[in-house]
Amino acid sequence: MYFDVVHTLVPNVIYPKTSLGSELFKTSTNQPQGTGNSYSVANASQTIVLNDNNFMTTSGIIASQINETNEMGSAKSFKLELDMTTTSDFVSPVVDVGSIGANTIMNRIDSISSSNDIATNSTFVESTEPEGDNNSAIYCTRLIQLENPATQLKVIFDGFKPAGTALGEIRTYFKLLKADNTLPTEELGWTEFATDNVPDADSSKFRSYEYDADNLEEFLGFSVKIVMKSKDTTQPCAIRAFRGLALA
Repeated sequence: MYFDVVHTLVPNVIYPKTSLGSELFKTSTNQPQGTGNSYSVANASQTIVLNDNNFMTTSGIIASQINETNEMGSAKSFKLELDMTTTSDFVSPVVDVGSIGANTIMNRIDSISSSNDIATNSTFVESTEPEGDNNSAIYCTRLIQLENPATQLKVIFDGFKPAGTALGEIRTYFKLLKADNTLPTEELGWTEFATDNVPDADSSKFRSYEYDADNLEEFLGFSVKIVMKSKDTTQPCAIRAFRGLALA
């Protein structure tokens, strides 16, 4: 199990004058598109908050039993240490060890821009093709049909694009339903918006994105596709407040 976020499930009771600390020893793994070594248990622990989402700065794995045996010398790949302390002689924190566990979350995002970014036996598909995009993080609207024909398309949303080594990207495409279309809409290719009004990557906040396609042939419907890319799954892109406007 590959993970970028850990949420522990450790039932506990902490009484007055007691405390319960938690330290995670994580097994490192390579990013999906990288070539480094995996199955290396960290020598140093990292403090986490019990029973809450803990966002990792580097990815980790919980290995299967066969991989723990073959790759790690039978060492365990996920280790959580609990530090139980008290200042009283009569009470201590309590942990229910019979029902402990953890939920892990993996962000499904990568960065596929050419055939060099995929395995040699896989087929590279451009994002402009009707279907089959190699990228994992894609938002695609349904076909939005209009009551009146339009000649301009505007797309606006708030986007988060990580900077640094993640090299975050947000690419936005559209397809149009025209009166003279001879192919079904799902067989039409995508066109990328040609615009310079796209903010730089910023790992600190969401920023406003606006895309415009002007002077189009009259169309009766449209779909929008947004492709999000990152070379680090712990730093995914995100979008919110999406709006699509068709204008005469």
